[in-house]
Amino acid sequence: VRDQLVEEVDGIAERASRLLRDQLEACGFDGEALARRAVEICVDRKATDIILFDVRGESLMTDFCLVCSGNSEPQIRAIAGHLEETLGEAGVRPAHVDGVASSRWMVIDYGTLLVHVFHPELRRYYQLEKLLGEERILVSEAMTPKPEVDPVTG
Repeated sequence: VRDQLVEEVDGIAERASRLLRDQLEACGFDGEALARRAVEICVDRKATDIILFDVRGESLMTDFCLVCSGNSEPQIRAIAGHLEETLGEAGVRPAHVDGVASSRWMVIDYGTLLVHVFHPELRRYYQLEKLLGEERILVSEAMTPKPEVDPVTG
């Protein structure tokens, strides 16, 4: 019975994955193009410490994992909302969204791409980057804003 259940779950996961890949292709994206577009969208909302991991062949859940930070609940909400809205306009909808801004961690699941939007404190606690591995980094954007310099006083 256990083996039959495992086989059935695997079949459901494979069909769901195929549907999401078909949706992406219909919208003109492949997994990597979607992931790179998501990085741009996060930059638009001033996400910090953006890292895109290529986990193809290493993860059963996804091909790409994007980790970024928002410095407040409103910013976390803005990053996640802008991502859903902008990709939605292109016809790409998430399979699932987990968490709310007040939880200080949101996950948006696009099948081939998982996006984690963290509050920096929670991100330091979970250290997801260590789990994913530095060797899998595809894009790393140190987007931490620099202090503004007064042009007169320097």
